Order: sequence, then structure tokens, then C-alpha cells
Amino acid sequence: MPDRTPVTVFISSPGDVAAERRRCVLVINRLNQEFGRFLEVRPYLWETEPMLAGGHFQDIIEPLPGDSDIVVVILWSRLGSPLPARTDKREYHGLDGRVPVTGTEWEVENALQAHAEKGRPDLLVYRNRTEARATGRDGKALRHAAEQLDALEGFWTRHFKDAETGGFKLGYNSYTSADQFEEKLETHLRARLKRLLPAEPAAPDGGGADAGLSWYQGSPFRGLCAFDVEHAAIFFGRWQARTQVIDTLSAQAERGRAFALVLGASGSGKSSLVRAGVLPLLERPGVTSGISVWRRCILMPGAHGTADDGDVFDRLAWALLERREALPEIATDYTAERLAARLREGGGGDILERALRQVANGERLPTRPDGPPPARLVLVLVIDQLEEIFTDARAFPAEAVERFARLLLALADSGVVWVIATLRSDFFHRLAEVPALLALSAGDGLITLAPASGAELDQIIRLPAQAAGLTFEQDPETRAGLDTVLREAAGGPDALPLLEFTLDELYRRDVDEHGRSELTFESYEALGGLEGAIAGRAEAACAALGADRAKAVDGVLLALAGLEAGDGAEGADAATLRVVAGADLARTAERAAVVDALVAARLLVSDAGPLAQGESQGRTTVRLAHEALLRRWPRYTELLARERDFLKARGRVHAALGVWLDQNRDPARLLPDGIALAEAEDLLSRRREDLEAAAIAYIEASSKAARARRDRRLRRTRMVAAAMALLAVLSGVGAWFGFTGQREAERQAVIAEQRKDEAESALRTATRAANTLVVDLAQKFKDSSVPIAITRSILEEARKLQDTLSERFPDDAGLQRSKAVALNELGEMLAKQGSLSDAEAAYREGLDTQRTLAARDPENTVLQRGVSADLLGIGDVRLLAGDAAAALVAYEESLDISRALAARDPDKLEFQIDVWASLNRVGDVRSQQEEAAAALATYEEALEIARALVAGDPDNPLWQDNLSMNLDNVGNARLQEGDVAAARAAYQEGLEIRHALTERDPDNTRWQNLVANSLNRIGDVRLRAGDATAALAAFQESLEIIRSLAIKDPENMFWQNDVSVALSRIGNMQLRLNDPAAALVAYQESLDISLVLVDRDPDNSHWQRGLIVSHWKIGDWQADHGTAAEARDHYAEALQITEDLAAANRLAPTNAWFVDGLKRRIATLEEVTPPNDGGSKPGSRKRQ
Repeated sequence: MPDRTPVTVFISSPGDVAAERRRCVLVINRLNQEFGRFLEVRPYLWETEPMLAGGHFQDIIEPLPGDSDIVVVILWSRLGSPLPARTDKREYHGLDGRVPVTGTEWEVENALQAHAEKGRPDLLVYRNRTEARATGRDGKALRHAAEQLDALEGFWTRHFKDAETGGFKLGYNSYTSADQFEEKLETHLRARLKRLLPAEPAAPDGGGADAGLSWYQGSPFRGLCAFDVEHAAIFFGRWQARTQVIDTLSAQAERGRAFALVLGASGSGKSSLVRAGVLPLLERPGVTSGISVWRRCILMPGAHGTADDGDVFDRLAWALLERREALPEIATDYTAERLAARLREGGGGDILERALRQVANGERLPTRPDGPPPARLVLVLVIDQLEEIFTDARAFPAEAVERFARLLLALADSGVVWVIATLRSDFFHRLAEVPALLALSAGDGLITLAPASGAELDQIIRLPAQAAGLTFEQDPETRAGLDTVLREAAGGPDALPLLEFTLDELYRRDVDEHGRSELTFESYEALGGLEGAIAGRAEAACAALGADRAKAVDGVLLALAGLEAGDGAEGADAATLRVVAGADLARTAERAAVVDALVAARLLVSDAGPLAQGESQGRTTVRLAHEALLRRWPRYTELLARERDFLKARGRVHAALGVWLDQNRDPARLLPDGIALAEAEDLLSRRREDLEAAAIAYIEASSKAARARRDRRLRRTRMVAAAMALLAVLSGVGAWFGFTGQREAERQAVIAEQRKDEAESALRTATRAANTLVVDLAQKFKDSSVPIAITRSILEEARKLQDTLSERFPDDAGLQRSKAVALNELGEMLAKQGSLSDAEAAYREGLDTQRTLAARDPENTVLQRGVSADLLGIGDVRLLAGDAAAALVAYEESLDISRALAARDPDKLEFQIDVWASLNRVGDVRSQQEEAAAALATYEEALEIARALVAGDPDNPLWQDNLSMNLDNVGNARLQEGDVAAARAAYQEGLEIRHALTERDPDNTRWQNLVANSLNRIGDVRLRAGDATAALAAFQESLEIIRSLAIKDPENMFWQNDVSVALSRIGNMQLRLNDPAAALVAYQESLDISLVLVDRDPDNSHWQRGLIVSHWKIGDWQADHGTAAEARDHYAEALQITEDLAAANRLAPTNAWFVDGLKRRIATLEEVTPPNDGGSKPGSRKRQ
């Protein structure tokens, strides 16, 4: 390459024009690229020079301004700080000998003197004519600002403006914005640089190649691959976008949140812009003021390997430690595992800062008194293709997305990390799902990348060719060059990858194959033009593999593409890139050959991933070279359309797989028996070769767990069959007792004595049978998946038998006790089915029996506990009916009995449990009555008991169950008091206990239900913290569990109600997240369930309250998104129910405000539309 003429551009200014200094450096770098074949244009800034100990900052300037080729002076409101008259190195005075002078004065006058003596340097002066601003915290600072402006005006009058005539002494340029300054400066500098070119060179922006080369590394075109940092020398154009990114990022950093999001369509060049256009410029002297140490780390967040490669935090840790340009210095204190753990927790800024200081250790950073603040140390973190967090469901379940977003927010706010992310514009709406990303992209941090302009396309086509010594053939007839034809063909929004691919193919054909230095029309036409180049190359590579490998080609292509879920896009428009482990992609020799061939054709890219422990080299991953292949290769687009159902099914499996892996392979996250598992098993049987190893393992583990569950269900079915057989036998026993009772009455006088022993023996046998029904069957089935109707039938049959026995033997205490126990169990079953009045009747009948027996035998603690248990049941029913006062009376009597028993024998665990149960019930009433402090005190007393029981027997699942319930209650009370952090801690501890219990017994429906309840509470605290997306995820997970329970046992009204409540919560979240259509669907289903519940048991005020809420929610929805008339009808229905409850004294105190709230809403709507004159109200029900 010929020698280039050096050109020094000296930049002189005070410290109030930092943005203009940055633009100046960018313009100089741009022009250096443009004129780089002949000139080496470099900026000179004092702050980029080494500071010598003991010297004055001005002494570091060498060469002097007067020895430069061009001096650019930028002024606004300051002139700078005065210099000493003399230092050890030089004297500082004005042209007229005055002292002191400021640095800017001395630099300008030194240049003026040199120009007068030798005709150089050229002096370009720019003054910002916007209003100067004086800022400061006190009068002294404001006076200093005024003095600076006065000094500037004096300097200006001395050199540029004649005070007497009003004319101008020296020429200068005014500007009012940084963009205007940049435009003027570029025009002026370009004109002066052209004067320095050798005689009659090829035009700098033309197609000539006769003046030498600046690129010697093969093709200057990147094909389908992105330009990276090392390709900065051949990355041309896009200067406006480069400037916008750098300005935005710098301004964001000054505001304390160093984040910029580059948004653009697929194929618009986002990755290349950031990697090759922005990063190298950021690190160049003068582009950003005050930063002396730069490191960079580029991360594509998706899982570029197998499941064993870890999560995004592991990948980021690996990138920081293993890449030389990042921060390998961290390895002196942290392993990759420890660093990933810190990043996973949302921290790590302090670690990065220490490593940066280690890099800068021993350096002296220059500081100028009137310049920017002391130099800093910065890591630039590029998150390239941020959309991968939405497309790679396996690597990014919702919780991982949230954690990663919060980490980016923390790093951007740390002061030592500048974050740049690129995102496809069709994923921008997904940011609303992630609060932290929404916060990052809000405000001024967003840059939208427009398609390349015609002038930029000219630079993209011609300048890399010029750097490599290439020319473009001209058509002999039209005189149009091939470069012009290419520019005109590249007019589409996604044309850049096609253009780069075509240019690279032209280089391969004309230069590599034919040894030419000219890119020809012959090769362009052979490629099929811009549109045909990619398809032609791809088809040629596949044809070379042979027809027998067509199936293997399809398998590889399917593995490397996915479908975006949920947006309704079809075909290629919905297709997304996937990165697949090489081992998964090349499991057969045929597929391995396909991968090798397509990599060689540069249609695929093969990368080495992070090292796993014990490995000598990283796992290989493979991806498509560019998304353009998905849309511009007809074979590929047809394949995606044909296999759409397979891709969707595989995507669903991978989404569930991601959650399973994120939860450390939690068995509860395996595919449940049903449609999801059946679909996955079908995939495995038909398309095993098209599934990755992790997906295969997940489906097989899910199938194994499902088979185990089916086996357990079969055993339970046999138990139920045995129970039903026993019911039949016992029905016969009851009939026999009735018959023998009648015969005894007829023949009593004759054979009474003879049958006495036989009857007593039969009584004992029948009583044991009844107890078996109650204790061994009904109680064991209670929390299993056996439908509640079967359990109820067992209890009712036992009761019939006991009634028959009681009539025959009315004085038998054991029989009466058995009957009371059965009544207590039956009361619970009836309450679950929503029959509150029948449930209360059963509890009270049992209570009467227990009280009678206890009065006969006051020392019998079993009978006393029976009384206490029935009182709790009555309290539960009264509380559900809205009678909190009656419930509290029953609970407190139960508590008194339990305390007395515990005082008599403190070591009896069952007495402690009774006290615990009564305390929690009393706390429930206090909480409903809005006595938060009293409720909390009661719950915490119970919590002490629960923790003591667990400490004494940690493996007892009942104690763990009790502790988890108590933690929920404490969390509720804490939340009622406004202590969100304490509530979250209590809920989380309870959830962890319940997950552990469910793992021990996956079929225990009670524990599954409690897990769902815990998730609801976790969602509540997330919502209180303002994280609606995370709250929605918790509510949806809860609904999934409770809906599966409700489907298995539709007679369980409590579970049906839980489904209704969960749907209402989900509707609330979907409204918050701007999805009103989905919210209405959830609200309507919730209303439908509430109507069924109320019709089933109109006396249940809890069900009634749910119906009120459902109507209210839909009313609100209609008011905001529908019609006022519909809204008013729903409000009116809710108000009628509320007033009915209030009139019956069944409206809880916490809901007393419902009446006024609904009336206000109706009054507001009456102003909009008149009342409905007739017709049925929405979701109306029969009045009881």
C-alpha cells in the first residue's frame, strides 16, 4: 500500500462543548475512512495524550496547534481557565504579550501566529449561538459563569468582531445544534482535505482502484455474516446511525442509565452497525470524553448449545472471563460458576468495576481543570439479538427473562457498564411483558434504525471494493456500472443481507475463481441477480450432496428454524433462528455431511461454545448465517409451511422443557398426563430424529412419571371397588339388623336372653365396619384424587348403618362416638360440595352427641377434643355464610377447650395441634374484621407451635403442612399491615414447604391445592411490588394446578371457586399489561363459574361475594372498552346482590364499601347513557 499523507486536525475548545467535540472526532474518523487511500487524517485532543507527573496539563500538547494542518475551534459560553505565564517547558501569553491567557486563547492565537508566518494551519472556527446557560448551587458559581461569558465576548471582539464598525475581522461559522455543527464541519473539512489529495486521483467515493489497497484479507464483503469489530476497516456508511447510537449512549450514561436499544427490521444491519460501526469508534480517542479504559463483551443471549451449557448467566460469565477483550482479570478472584451466581442474583457491577481498575492499575489519567471530570473505566456490554429471550423458550422461561432483564437494568445503572442491545422491531411489543426492559427502553434510549439510504448503499457497495482494489464493470451500451445496478436493486427493507451475499458471491466467482479485479455483469446474471443469489447458492450446495440426502437436508433445516408463538404470524414471517448443538444436529452420518457442506458454503455458521468442566474444547453449535435464508430460499419457506404443525408442537415441548430445566428438573414441571403429553409422545414416536437430546430426555421422563401416576390411580381404583363392595355388604348388615330388630320385638319375651350374646357380638362387628368406612377409607380418600362424591357416599352409608345400630342399641357410647366422628367428616364433605346448611346440620348433630357423651365422662379427653372439632366445623360454615360473629363464638369456645387440655398435659402433641388450629381460625375472623394487629398476634402464637412441632419431628408431613398454612396466614396479616417484604418471605417459605410435600406425594390433592394458593399469594406480593408480568406468571401457574384438580372432581365447589378467583386475578393482570381481550375472556369464565356456585348454594355468602366481584370486573371492563349500557347492567346486578347480603347481615365488614362503590359507578354511567328499560341483565340468576 502506498504511503499516506498524514493530516493532523487539532481540536481546541473549553469544556462546555463536549457533544460537539465528540461529533468532531466522528467526522474526522468518517473522512479518514473516505480519504484513507491517500490521507491519514487523525484528530488531536489534549485529553488523549499521556499526562506527565509534575508537568502542567497544557505542556502535554505536542505538536503545537500552529504545527497542525487544520485547527478546529468550538466556542459557546466559556473561554476556559487561565494558564500560568511560564512553566518548565514553555511560556504562555497572547499575541500581544498579555498574561494570563486561557488554554483556548493560547491555542487559537498560536495557530493564528503560525498561519500568518507560514500560511498554515487552516483555522475553522464555530460558535454555538444558542442561549448560554449559567448553572450553579451558589452565587459564586453563577458569577463565575458570567465572568466566563464576559471573557469569551472580550476574546471574540479581539479577533472576530470589530466593536467600532460592527464588521468581522476573521471568518467564523455559527450553529444552533450538534447536527448542524456536524454538517457544516464535514463540508468544510472535506473541502480542505480534497486540496491535499495527489494530483488527479481516482475520486474517493468512486469505483477506481488504481491508487492502492487498504484491505488484504480476501473478500471485503461479509456475505450472510454480520460485520464484527475486526471488520471496521471495511464497514462503510451508516454514519448518521453510528452518531445517533454514540450520542444516545453517552447522554444516557450522563443521566445515570447507560443503555441504548437499537431497533430495526430483520436484515436492516443492526448487529453489524453495533459491532463494526459503533464499538471501534467508542474506543477511539475523543469520541467519548472522560473514559480512558475500555473493554467490551458481546453476548447473544440464547442457549447456543445443549441444555448442559447452563443458562444465560453462565454464558455471560464465560464471555466475560474467556474473551481477551472482555475482563479475564475477573478470574483472579472468581470462577465462572461464582461469577454466574452473582450475576443471577442481579449483582456483579462491583466485580466488573474492580476488574476495570485492575486493568488501569498504574496509569495516570489526564485531567484538565476546565475540561470534563476525571477519566473513567467502562465495559461496553452488547446484547446482540435480544429477541432470543422471547424466541428461545427452552433457555428463557418467564422467570429467567425477568432475572436477566433486572441484571441488565442493574448493570446499566452501575456507572461502569454501558449496555447496547439490538432487537428486531417485530419483537418490540414484547418488551411490555418485562418491566425492567420496559424501563430500560423508555425515554431517550431507543434508536430506530431506518433502511439504508441511496447514498449509504453507494458507500456500502463501492468503498469496500475500493479498499480491496476492485472495480465494477460498466455496461458498454448504457454506461451504467454494476455498482449502480446493485444499488438500484437493493431497494427493499431487508435488502442488505441479499446485497452483501451477492457482492460476496461476485467476489468468489470473479476474483477467487477467475482471478479478475473487476466484478462483472456475467457473474451477476449467472447468480440470478440480487433475488436469486441466495437461493441459487443454497440449491447448488444441496444438489452437490445428492438426491439421497434430501431428507437429511430437510432435517437440518427444520432443526435450525423455529416459529414465534402467539402473534398470529404465518409461514416464513413467523420463522425465527435457532442455535443447535452440533451433536444434536449431526446425530447421523447423512446429517453430519449436510452440516459440513452448508458450513463450507457459508450458509451455516459453526461456533465453539463455552468449556464445560473437564472438557478440553467447547461444544460446537450451529446456526443459519442469516434470517434472510428463512424468507428468500423457496425450498426453506415451503418446508416451513409444510411442517408448521410439527414446529409448533416442538415449540410447545421446548417451552415446557425450559421451565423444567430452569426449575432444576423439578418433577412437578414434567408434562402432565393428557393432551400435552400425548402430543409429545406422538412426536417422539414419529419424529425422534428431529428432536434434540434434551427434549427426548424430557418427554421420556414425563412418560415415565405419567405411567407411575397411572399405576397409582389403578391401585386407588381397586381400593374404591373394594370400598363399594364393602358398602354393599354393609347395606346387607344394616338390613339384617333391621329385620332381626323386628323379629326381636315379636319374639322378645321368648328368646331375648338367648340372642343377647349374639347381638352384642354383631354390634361390635358392625361398629368396626362403620369405623372402617369412616377412618380407613373416607379419611384416606379425602386428600386423594378420588372424587368427593364417592367419599360422601361412603360417609352417608356409614351414617345409615350407624343410625340403624343406634336405634337398636341407643345406650352404646362407642357407637354414638363413631356416629359423631362420621358426622364431622360428612360435614366437611358437604361444605366442600357447597351444601352449607346440610354441613352445619351434620356438625351440630355431631356436636350434640359429643357434648352429651362428654357430660357423662368429663375426664375423657377424646370426647372433649370431639366437641372442639365440631365447634371448628360450625365456625367454618358460619364464616362462609358471612356470619363472622357466630363463627368467632364457636372458634373461641373451641380454643378454650383446647387450651385447657394442653394445660393439663403439655406433652400431648394432639392437644398442641388443637390449640394451633383454633388460633388460626380466630385469626381468620380477626383478619376479616380488619383487626390486622390482633390477627397477626394470633397467627404468630400459632406459628410458634407449628415451628416447635416441626423442630421435634422434621419428617412429619402433617407438621410441615400445618407450618405452611400458618406461614400463609402470617403473610396475609403482614400484607394487610403493608409489610410487603415480610409477607413475601412468609409466602416463599410456605411455597417451598409445599413443593417438598408435593414431591413426596404427587397425588395428594390437598398439597397440590396449597401449592396453587401459595402461588396466588406470591403473585399478590409481586403485584404490590409493581411487577405485573411476574404476578401474571404466578397466577397462571396457580390456575393450571387448580384447574386440573377441579376437572378431576367437579363436585368440589371449593376448587371450582378457586378456579373462578384465579381467572379473576389473571384478568386483572392482563388488563394491566394492555391485553383487554384476554382479560374479558378470563372475567367471563370467572362469572360463569360464580353463577354455578351461587345456584348450587345460595346461602354461601363467600360464593355470593365472588359473583359480586365477577359482575363488577366485567362492568369495569365494559365501561373502559365496551358500552356504558352493558357496564351499568353488570354494576346493577352486583349492587342488588350486595344489598341483599347487607340486609341479611351477611356482608363482611371488609366488603361494606361495596354498596357505595357500586352506586358511584352507576351514577357515573347514568350521565353517559339512560338506564335499560327492559330485558334480562347479563349473567342474571334466579332469585331465591
